[in-house]
Amino acid sequence: MLALAGCGDTVKIPQATGSGGALTAASVQIRQAGSGQGRIDPNNVTFQVDNSGSLIMHVNVTSTGGGAQTLTLTATLYDSSSNIVGTAVGGKVNVPPGSVSTFELTGQQPTGTIASATIEVSSEAAATAP
Repeated sequence: MLALAGCGDTVKIPQATGSGGALTAASVQIRQAGSGQGRIDPNNVTFQVDNSGSLIMHVNVTSTGGGAQTLTLTATLYDSSSNIVGTAVGGKVNVPPGSVSTFELTGQQPTGTIASATIEVSSEAAATAP
């Protein structure tokens, strides 16, 4: 059994502003949630809006499972008043144990300035061939 230290911890990281207005606050508080076997690096989370107006997040995750697994990340984004301003989701299959992977999460453009994000990690053992 592997225990994760730091689940629920928060770290404030600086972020750049988006074009046409502030995409993020001067620093964005990142919180990990969920019982998935992955550890988010809160210092390596980025936010941007692409040319289509969609939100793109990049999140580095270390797989802490004992075997290959499918990891799914679901981010809920909040403004400075704790109102939800957006969501984003992404995942990867067959993530090897101990590996560090960059996940791309996508969602609609936030309706306000991102001040914090809670990223839920869920995992499922990868399917094996019969």
